[in-house]
Amino acid sequence: MYDVKIPVLIVGGGPVGLSTALFSGRRGVATMLLEKRDSTSMLPRAPGLQARTMELFRAAGLGKEIRALEKGNSHAYFEGGIIKVDTFSDIDNAELLESPSLDGPTVSPERVMGCGQDRYEKVLVAKAREYGADIRFNTKLVSFAADEEGVTAVAEESATGRRLTIRADYLVGADGAGSRVRRALGVERVGRGTVFNALSIYFRAPELEKLLGDRKFILCYASVGGSLMGLSRLHGCDPWLAAPIYYPEKGEKAEDYTDERCVEIVRRAAGKDIDVEITAKVPWQGAQLVSETFRVGRVFLAGDAAHVHPPAGG
Repeated sequence: MYDVKIPVLIVGGGPVGLSTALFSGRRGVATMLLEKRDSTSMLPRAPGLQARTMELFRAAGLGKEIRALEKGNSHAYFEGGIIKVDTFSDIDNAELLESPSLDGPTVSPERVMGCGQDRYEKVLVAKAREYGADIRFNTKLVSFAADEEGVTAVAEESATGRRLTIRADYLVGADGAGSRVRRALGVERVGRGTVFNALSIYFRAPELEKLLGDRKFILCYASVGGSLMGLSRLHGCDPWLAAPIYYPEKGEKAEDYTDERCVEIVRRAAGKDIDVEITAKVPWQGAQLVSETFRVGRVFLAGDAAHVHPPAGG
């Protein structure tokens, strides 16, 4: 006996999993999505939406809703390119490292846009549900087994501990770089591996706005003291996002970065003793890896579960 029977079961409620539910529903394919978090992302995380992404969203009928989330003219930040400074207070002497051409009338009728996942994921959820998707937060995948005719999965509701047995024709693992689905399939990844380790620091610093003036950029690296920290504000509002690099091979750990230490890192990069409030910290790896296959029978891998690439050049 099954508690649920569904054509497609999706594991992971980030942008890729939600988009899978959205586009499937638009084609009349019923889906259930499991997400272990209790809501959509509370942090901006990946803040850049490419022109092709915006084309797809428009085709799905939510281009206007996504574009309405833009804070001011975020396009100007993309045109500013990737720059490097010693400290942010030296922004007038910034070195241009890269000025990528990401859109334009000869490329697409759409344009790139800065917007945090904390805003656009909510729109994806609403539209996917409008198309009939059964999206369940606070619900994690416990196990699954595939056969020639489908997939049988067991899920658990975090709040109640209740377990559900789900029968699906197909399963899509969109559960991130550490994908449990990929590991259960035994699919290996190949590539360069980890390129760097970084810590995303989300912080508020009202004085930083004045320090940077009107300079727009996709990413600004501060190289003070021989260390490297990237700064982004593509999502267009508080908090700021900084990402210092750390080195496990030197014994450094993400846990070593206390709020106090992060404040000092931001101040050092700013080149000025500004007020800084740390709101969140998320360690992550910049890696170049691709799964040897994106499909094993009735199970598919999508997004970071299938391939990862550092944000710069991704």
